[in-house]
Amino acid sequence: ALTFITVVEFWGPLPNLRAAWRTGDAREVGRLLVGAAITLPLGLWALSMLDPAVFGWAVSVVVLVLLVLVMTGWRYAGRLSRPSTVGVGGVGGFLGGLVGVPGPPVVMFYMASALPIAAIRASFLLYLLGIDVLMIAIFASTGLLDHLALAVGLICVPLYMCANVVGAWLFDPSAERLFRSLAYIVIALSAIVGLPVWS
Repeated sequence: ALTFITVVEFWGPLPNLRAAWRTGDAREVGRLLVGAAITLPLGLWALSMLDPAVFGWAVSVVVLVLLVLVMTGWRYAGRLSRPSTVGVGGVGGFLGGLVGVPGPPVVMFYMASALPIAAIRASFLLYLLGIDVLMIAIFASTGLLDHLALAVGLICVPLYMCANVVGAWLFDPSAERLFRSLAYIVIALSAIVGLPVWS
């Protein structure tokens, strides 16, 4: 499953990469990825050792708690220190290895900031692309790259890339309230759908 997700997500954002590089903060994303590179292997190791149901509950609860904090008006004023940014990336990397969701900690990090939504979107795209590169490298070097999942993922790439292009076309930087509302809905739904009660 992680191989499939990683392969599809790696190619999907590429049409928007040039614009994201111009708008996003590559240095800050680099610090996030340093943290992720350290903890991603730990998350993959934990995935192989622990009960998936326990982690399904834990991840969903953590995501929902963070979402409530942001929705109630909490905002981080200013910029996190470099070590703190690396730490946020580390949490994302661990969750990426453990359950394939490296995004929530970084989404919360950005959504709680006062950055423009165009900068948030661009930096997050760069972060996800970096996570996919790290994941593929680790899978390839450890023999975990499932060939069937790789093939199925590549088949789905064109549709996913088209969806990314359409999404970029629909994106309106001036619609900040709508952007944040939709982001909150997507985060909440992902946490609810991820609950083990549905499996």
